[in-house]
Amino acid sequence: MSGLNPSNVIIIHPDLGIGGAERLIIDVALALQNRGHRVTIYTSHRDTSHCFEEARDGTLDVRVRGNTIFPAHVCGRLHVLMAVLRQLHLTVSVLNELDLKDRNTQKPDEKEVSKDVNDDIFIIDQLPACAPILKSLGTKFARSRQRILFYCHFPDQLLARRNEEGSLLRLAKTLYRYPFDWFEGWAMSAADKVVANSRFTRGVVNGVFGSGTLGDVRVVYPCVDTQVKSAPG
Repeated sequence: MSGLNPSNVIIIHPDLGIGGAERLIIDVALALQNRGHRVTIYTSHRDTSHCFEEARDGTLDVRVRGNTIFPAHVCGRLHVLMAVLRQLHLTVSVLNELDLKDRNTQKPDEKEVSKDVNDDIFIIDQLPACAPILKSLGTKFARSRQRILFYCHFPDQLLARRNEEGSLLRLAKTLYRYPFDWFEGWAMSAADKVVANSRFTRGVVNGVFGSGTLGDVRVVYPCVDTQVKSAPG
């Protein structure tokens, strides 16, 4: 994004705790913010006693949305269903806030988008459920073009436990997971670009969803350009 006009970057991450994926999100947000882009992180959960310092000290604009209707799980189960519902709820909040911001900044006689306004860029991490909604409805709220990038750490369907004891439980889990496994690939395909965290993950993604189905899946690692140095002072 070097050399571009300042963009409105919205990062969507399900749970902003302490982990490798969360550190990546923080580093990406800091790097983009330091390059002059406006960055907002949306998450459905952030515990200020268990998150990275930058996520709670005001360094980054972190907004918790999508956590007031659906719980994270139901009696220790239905994690993926609740995660999808929470992200969809979060997405409604994102679009509403984009709409409100547009109304507050748009002049009554403004008919054209300023040339100084660049793309609205959505970076979706881990869970791609919101990508189709942003693809179809996001353009309604964007003042300029929008782009959607999905960062894949590993296909969720390969992380799900399927070895429940008892044939009936295994069958129930298989039936429960089937629509989500299909939905994962379909939702990812709505992104303008899918990137992976390693060559290994890229190979797994192409193997699970089909080579070429998601376009040219590229590897983004490390998440920031280590060759770029901050200006002195």
